[in-house]
Amino acid sequence: MYALFYSMRKLFFITVLFFSVTLMLGAQASRPVPHEVVQEGRKTLNVSRGVALMDPHGLYADACGFLKLKDKGPFLSVDFGSSAAASAGVREIPGAYRLDITSKGITVIGYDETGAFYGLQTLRQMVQTSEDRRIPCCTVNDWPDETRRGFVDSFHGSAWSHSFRISMADLAARLKMNEYVYAPESDPYVAGEDWYMPYPQGNADDLKELMEACSRNRVVFTWGVRPDAEFAWSDTDFSLLLGKFEMMYFMGVRSFGVFFDDIPYFDGIEDKKQEIIDRLNSEFISRKKGVGPLLTSPEGYYVSEYGQESLKLGLYGIADRAWNADAFDPMSSLEWAAGELDPDVADAYVTYAIHSDVSSKAFAMDESASLELIGIERFSADEYDALMEEFRKIENVPSAFSATSSKALYDDLKPWAVEFGKLGARCRRILECITHYRSGDIPAFWSTYASNLMSDDDRNAYLEHPSGTARLQPYYERMMKVLAEAFDNAYKDAVGYTFIPGDGIQTYIAPDEASLCHLVLDNPQQKEVIVRLSDRKGRYTAEFCIETSYFEFEMKEDAVKVEVIGNVPVFETVFVK
Repeated sequence: MYALFYSMRKLFFITVLFFSVTLMLGAQASRPVPHEVVQEGRKTLNVSRGVALMDPHGLYADACGFLKLKDKGPFLSVDFGSSAAASAGVREIPGAYRLDITSKGITVIGYDETGAFYGLQTLRQMVQTSEDRRIPCCTVNDWPDETRRGFVDSFHGSAWSHSFRISMADLAARLKMNEYVYAPESDPYVAGEDWYMPYPQGNADDLKELMEACSRNRVVFTWGVRPDAEFAWSDTDFSLLLGKFEMMYFMGVRSFGVFFDDIPYFDGIEDKKQEIIDRLNSEFISRKKGVGPLLTSPEGYYVSEYGQESLKLGLYGIADRAWNADAFDPMSSLEWAAGELDPDVADAYVTYAIHSDVSSKAFAMDESASLELIGIERFSADEYDALMEEFRKIENVPSAFSATSSKALYDDLKPWAVEFGKLGARCRRILECITHYRSGDIPAFWSTYASNLMSDDDRNAYLEHPSGTARLQPYYERMMKVLAEAFDNAYKDAVGYTFIPGDGIQTYIAPDEASLCHLVLDNPQQKEVIVRLSDRKGRYTAEFCIETSYFEFEMKEDAVKVEVIGNVPVFETVFVK
């Protein structure tokens, strides 16, 4: 998915201010956050029994489905137009509205039809989040900061299903977004060799249904074409392009785009692109009634690796920021998004997002910004406990996600959630290693350390579904080195040894002055390992059977050789005077 706001390059990185609405209305009652809210004390309007709709344009009955409509009771007046908007003090901005709630009824006035619809969306949120359907008496004067707010259906992974596309059009309405750009590479009549061909009846019916869903949600449907790599940039190919636009216009499309972002580069390609765009504008766009400006693709874009359902999360942050930039608060927006997307796993979703370098970008947050990562030296008990608590939350995310009521969401997130949980466990064991090291419990230290090493398979799995790439995984890598160095430094007075590899047996020759041996193994699965000591004549002086990652034993005066028998790597054999 691509963000539509190509000119808004600071979208994800702007430092923002928190805007507080009144206590009664609440920050979560209406999102995106309105620009101006004035509350009338603690007065409320009870809409539990319904309202009498006054709709002079006859356009909004379907948008009022969250309320009972009846002939008597508090009124709900919905109107729009320049005259009504000017009288109400509504800004002359497409999508602007004023919402007045008094003890007698509700008035919604939009600058345009869409503005009145957005006023109803704000009312809907207030009703749905109210207690006993009592909503606060207040005045909301609101407008969008950005003119175009939407997303591009151009997913590079599995194709979006038809039902999912309909749900995205519905979501756009709730988020006060106004554009759905349809340009999926999976559609052969958009991209590939058949881009210039007409849609078969079944495909055309689906597309018309999607257009209808956008229309009832006051969302502009933009259809975009992706000429294939063999596009010849000739008059003949331009005629095919113009013909395809004519077909789509006949189907009811009134907003168009052309995407050349995946066509192979060649000298002069930018001039060719501009020529095609100029000709489309002059020979089609300007000549067709009701057609909006031509949309083109940028040179670069961000492609999400996540599945369909989870892509919705990022739209909340984009919508919040595009509507009211000054009121945008990353954490508040994230919590709103998670609660809306799936309240069953909202906390887990927030945990994942704030510790994931990829997920957090839509909310303008730095990964794990609030975490105080500690080393092995000075830190307080409170710092340790807080960090341990957060690592356990990360570790528990997979099980939390599995409890979601949305199978589609869980299927999208599962591979990332699994690796994210493993990352939390690795970081937790770092803290446990620190505890064991500081207490001098070397066997526990090494057992935990050895179990915390990443195998090649572990690393490959993580690289396929990464998270925590900015802080958490680097913290793990750094601390594993620090801990290993600390262990080695603890035995800086240790004496050397000679390593003699054997067939299934690793043999170590102990120095004469050695009195103690620390055997450090890679044995997290607790495999059986035999340790034998022998003297200069090859006679066995001692034998141990161990199933741990760490083993410490005394060297007998006559023992000079240590044999480790078993299919377990030996990290270190330290002989101490």
